[in-house]
Amino acid sequence: MAMQARPHVLIAAISARALTQLAVVAGYRVTVIDAYADEDTCALVEQVLTVSCDERGFEAAAFAAALTQLDTSSMTGMVYGSGFEARPEVLELAQAFLAVLGNGADVVRRCKQPQHFFPLLQTLDLPYPATRLPEAGQEGWSTIKPAAGDAWLYKRGGGCGGLHVQPADKVSSMADDAYLQRKLAGRTLSLLFVADGHDMQPVGVHAQWWSPGTHAPYRYGGAVSLNQERPACYPALLQAAQTLTRALGLRGLNGIDVIEHGPLAAELETGSGAFPQRQAEAGFHLLELNPRPTATVTLYPAQPGQSDLFSLHMAACQGVLLTAPSCSAVHAHAVVYAVHAVTIPAGLHWPPWVSDIPSAGSCIATDSPLCSVHASADDAAAAHALVQQQLAEMQAWLHLGLSVANDNNNDTEHD
Repeated sequence: MAMQARPHVLIAAISARALTQLAVVAGYRVTVIDAYADEDTCALVEQVLTVSCDERGFEAAAFAAALTQLDTSSMTGMVYGSGFEARPEVLELAQAFLAVLGNGADVVRRCKQPQHFFPLLQTLDLPYPATRLPEAGQEGWSTIKPAAGDAWLYKRGGGCGGLHVQPADKVSSMADDAYLQRKLAGRTLSLLFVADGHDMQPVGVHAQWWSPGTHAPYRYGGAVSLNQERPACYPALLQAAQTLTRALGLRGLNGIDVIEHGPLAAELETGSGAFPQRQAEAGFHLLELNPRPTATVTLYPAQPGQSDLFSLHMAACQGVLLTAPSCSAVHAHAVVYAVHAVTIPAGLHWPPWVSDIPSAGSCIATDSPLCSVHASADDAAAAHALVQQQLAEMQAWLHLGLSVANDNNNDTEHD
């Protein structure tokens, strides 16, 4: 009897390694479009097309040119990660070639464009920080710019990885898709969940941290699982995910980011471009919804006898919720950023706990992501401590062993 051919999918993301690994473990043939073509991505697949991107993700013309090079007739569809938040029209372009397996462009717009997302949260009575949008028909920045020293953050719609977040009083001009949000104290948490368009099932909850860069004080640093020591607000997080799933018809793997126990609002924002801060009786304020698989999928390696995350995603896109995997170990990951510009030499022996490995000859700019590190332990504190130790080891190794390159590469972030 002839063996059944493995299903074939296209994975598209700024850094596609994590999703590619999940798909291969789930038994799929994979073709990749991403911005890096890291060594461990290329080792998993037959074809990787590298498409450059800017700080707003993939550009439509470059992405379309890559799609025209592929024979998509054998592909089940495209699963996407980061790179489309600011330009959902690129997802619409992809749909002309093959099915998009996840949330469509309209859902991405409603999640990632502030003029749609925060009114939705207000309607749904979900807690979020006080938020200011520029008023229509006026010089937007002058209508909402805070006084020097006020605790507001400048953000852009469709941003990812934290590179778009700045202290508002340090910003001199405002992009068309920008908004201001009250800075709150508290721990940053994320919830990864899978949804079938009507209901959702949690995969896991995590603590996240920043890795401040020269011009990006809120740059994504990493995450550690909290599934063995869930925060007090966990039931409310699940309810928020369920509410958003039904309101938006979310499908596949998604994530929400929140600030746990931020201070309650003392003031009510006024003006047609402002939304009042919702009271956080639930114990958190919601920051954003990522309508796609997030970086925390790497915290859930496949377990024998359990559904893997990629199969969960694919089934949910067809309206079927499988049982999410459980994981006895606690996992953490972190992004290693280059402290100076480097060129990757040939013949390096990377530690086994490193992924997203750049190919030999790659030029990595200062403050650009260089690779990722991964750790596991019996509890979150130990896993976090181990991954921080790995970060320090990698920085020392890179500082001693890699040559300095010309600092003229403007790579964007890994997811």
